[in-house]
Amino acid sequence: MKLIRKLLPVNVYDIAKTQSYFKDMSTMGYFIKKIGSFAYFEKGEPEERTYRLEPLMKKEGRPSEEKLEYYEACGWKYVCTIASAFHLYETSKEDFEELHTDPVTQSYAFQRLNQKMKSAFMISLLLIPITIFQLLHYFLLSDTPVLNAVKYGSGTYTLLMVLVTLVMGREIFENRKKLRVLLKNLQTGREMVQEEHYQLTYTPYVFHTMIVVLSILFIIMNVSILFTGWEKKLTAYGEDMPAIRLSDIEDHHNFEIDDRYRRSNLISYDAGELAASVYEISESGIIKEKMWKDQSGVYSPDIKTEFYKLRLSFLGERLLKDLIIYALDFHRYESFTFEELLETRFDQAVTIRVKETQMFFGRLGKKVVYVNYHGYKDLTEHLDELYDKISTFN
Repeated sequence: MKLIRKLLPVNVYDIAKTQSYFKDMSTMGYFIKKIGSFAYFEKGEPEERTYRLEPLMKKEGRPSEEKLEYYEACGWKYVCTIASAFHLYETSKEDFEELHTDPVTQSYAFQRLNQKMKSAFMISLLLIPITIFQLLHYFLLSDTPVLNAVKYGSGTYTLLMVLVTLVMGREIFENRKKLRVLLKNLQTGREMVQEEHYQLTYTPYVFHTMIVVLSILFIIMNVSILFTGWEKKLTAYGEDMPAIRLSDIEDHHNFEIDDRYRRSNLISYDAGELAASVYEISESGIIKEKMWKDQSGVYSPDIKTEFYKLRLSFLGERLLKDLIIYALDFHRYESFTFEELLETRFDQAVTIRVKETQMFFGRLGKKVVYVNYHGYKDLTEHLDELYDKISTFN
């Protein structure tokens, strides 16, 4: 038996509308057989059939054999079970007898489903503020939200989780509201409306499809990112890099690379949803015949560079600001000088000095660079060289 798959354009918790929809489909020769993510119909000769949704009294895959035999004797045939919430029955008899004739007794069948929806509703009430708080903390309560999203985490996953929670929460709320109204009517003795005019709507499928597609794209992107990141020693890296070398700044004839520490003189590459590439380069050097001015030890300058090529250019200005905030956080108890450089080829350029430390922050279109140099040379004398490196690096 080949089944025809169709989208279900009614909400099964709109019981009367769903029953009317299945009845109308039967008059066109489509007979519902099972319901999952889609509705599956068997095509045959048109025949008007009546359908009834009955809530599960307990957790079960299908009704008991005794119940099936009794319902069949009354002219009702079991079709399928929907979402562990309803059993669906059909009859082609015109003089059929309703499955339930006493509204108060029928309300007992809906109490378990109502309690189940209440539990789901309470869980969603807890999840919604939690996910919203995560979103607020990630993007609004953090001092460096764009830096966090680009370098340290996945802001898009947070947004997706909030979207999923809100969509599911809204569905649960609407379905519970329908059940509560129905249950209240039954408990007061009002007979249940079995058929009602409906309008076809595919909005839930649009939201669900969008969420699934976004989830798949994020998973594919992040899996690919896991296999593209790398870290190398600078001595083993022979390609261009978006940074100036420490040896270009320290022009002393006895300057040498200090490779005593495992985490020095490295270059690493990574990427993310918001950044096509993220490079971090660190170099340490030493001039053995020279001392720091405070006589604290042998002169050992170092330089660290962070380079970001963003996917969205409008994030550049905010990323630059976040990098400044993040960098200054390490010197929050020290005095510093801040200068915005207006006569450079960068779209935006800022320098900050804290004792022997000089920091440069530059933005060029989608590219953002942060340089932290600790030493006595003037970093600003090498900005043209840095610009050439950044502008031509892909």
